[in-house]
Amino acid sequence: MQEYYYFVAHEFSKQEKDDLRRAIEDAFEGTGLEAYYANSEVRSGMTILERIKERIFSAQFGIYDITTKRPNVFVELGLAMAAKKPFHIICRKRTKIPADLAGLDRIEYGTYKELTELLKTKISKDELEKLEQRKERESQEDEILQKYIELHQAEELFHRWGKEVQDNNARNKKAWTVIPPMPLSLKEYGLDTHIVYGPYERLPGAGVYKAIFKIKVDNNSDIYPILRLEINSDSNPAMVKKHSKDIKGTDFIYPRSYQLFELEFEYHDEPDMQYRVRIMKETQTWIDYIAIIKLPLSTKWMR
Repeated sequence: MQEYYYFVAHEFSKQEKDDLRRAIEDAFEGTGLEAYYANSEVRSGMTILERIKERIFSAQFGIYDITTKRPNVFVELGLAMAAKKPFHIICRKRTKIPADLAGLDRIEYGTYKELTELLKTKISKDELEKLEQRKERESQEDEILQKYIELHQAEELFHRWGKEVQDNNARNKKAWTVIPPMPLSLKEYGLDTHIVYGPYERLPGAGVYKAIFKIKVDNNSDIYPILRLEINSDSNPAMVKKHSKDIKGTDFIYPRSYQLFELEFEYHDEPDMQYRVRIMKETQTWIDYIAIIKLPLSTKWMR
């Protein structure tokens, strides 16, 4: 069952643990979003910071109470900011705000009841809309995974650079990632910058197909293309010119959150089909899989 949660960072005093948590949770009651706190669970083999970092990166958003002067909250907020994850700062009225955070939006509350109402007004509705969008995307993926005729895990395809990593948000808990900077061999000698390509295989019959690429990036603010998706065949070089799509950073709704991108193509029995992701600007990128679906023949493609 899919887990939908938000991360909460605060001082772990008795009052904060009980009253503050109740005030926050009341604001999101009935939304399907659950709170996650740094002391919620313990996983063997992972340090506390590794566990917290994983949860911050996977959460839909974070709430950070900077009323406290304890460093853990600021470390956790810093992790969220560095990862460009959505965050909301809260604090009691008359809290002395550190200079580095003074220019950021925040919610100031006097009582816990007031905090609940402010969170409902300023955060809950917006985050609920985002949650519904996320569930819709996941429903689309469920449909894809029921209909695909081929599914290529990115780590099992060919690569110019990058590495296989564990990823709890990937279909089989593995993904292929590239982390800047680009290797000198690619920069100096101008070699191909495809981060995944292949598998050089036939499809089951001529027709119209769709390739679905499941990808995430760590920065979704770039207005210029950062990736290019391509359909290619060495036996039909014209294919890549006809079937490619540039993806901008801003095409991703969230950073570090997988998104599906589609590319339709016409297939004429080429024996060496490739589905490729080319990196155009250095940004950390994860690729989970490339799924292939056959479409009904439409008038658009009829000869």
